[in-house]
Amino acid sequence: MQDAIGEAIAAAIMAPAIPSPHKVNYDHVRAPPPLQVSNLSSQASGQIHQAAWVECLAQDNQMSMDGHAAFGGLAKRMRYSKAELLFRQNDIDQYVHLLIKGVVCEHRSLADGRRLISRFALPGDFIGLWGDRGLGSAAEALGPVSTCRISRDAFAHFLDASPHLWPRMQSAADRESALGYDRMMLLGRYTVREKVAAFFILMLDRWHRVSGRTAYLPLPMTRQDIGDFLAIRLETASRMIGIFAREGLLIVVPGGVRLLDLPRIRLIAQAAKRA
Repeated sequence: MQDAIGEAIAAAIMAPAIPSPHKVNYDHVRAPPPLQVSNLSSQASGQIHQAAWVECLAQDNQMSMDGHAAFGGLAKRMRYSKAELLFRQNDIDQYVHLLIKGVVCEHRSLADGRRLISRFALPGDFIGLWGDRGLGSAAEALGPVSTCRISRDAFAHFLDASPHLWPRMQSAADRESALGYDRMMLLGRYTVREKVAAFFILMLDRWHRVSGRTAYLPLPMTRQDIGDFLAIRLETASRMIGIFAREGLLIVVPGGVRLLDLPRIRLIAQAAKRA
């Protein structure tokens, strides 16, 4: 099992970057098949790639196979059921998780039950990597989830022993910081229409890294989850998705949506930046 995990992580880390073309043909698209994890050692390269943290860990030839084996030897395969928590808010957690299958919702709640979702982690993302051991948010599985769980101390020692990875870690941290500023702008200054459009674009671009370019957008989260991510009410999120559907921008399909007019959705999402 450790060998399979090591191979999966190595394949994920070494996956080549996918260029982002300016124009994409979305004709004759269909929903992609679900990600498979029954044969991680042979399929990981095509299914667990391009997340920011995976890109930064060792996307170069300086990490030897011994390094890959050492990294894989730190990991333990974990499985979680829908609604199960990987860790609770303010837990003192000892582990970092590399998400292999499924989607994880990271959120923080107030005492009265109000909640804000900070991120939907996709296959290839690391969870619990930021901050100290006292985690400010909870991580909840939105469906069946599989991760490679790695001791935080062992992970830190691994990076200390791999100085050639530090520039990539810095680059990934810079990207995360930029995303944080974009999210602050979205929450504070975007209209509801712009927020929903920006959510679709954000999730579509992130899924492209996992399963390739397609107009089908998997949405394993509920409308309430989308509302909590965008800081709008459940009813508002549902109504705006319905408006987009009536305008011919998308079709609601089982398990997600199919985006019919991506250029228009991008224009809506970018309207606030142009103002």
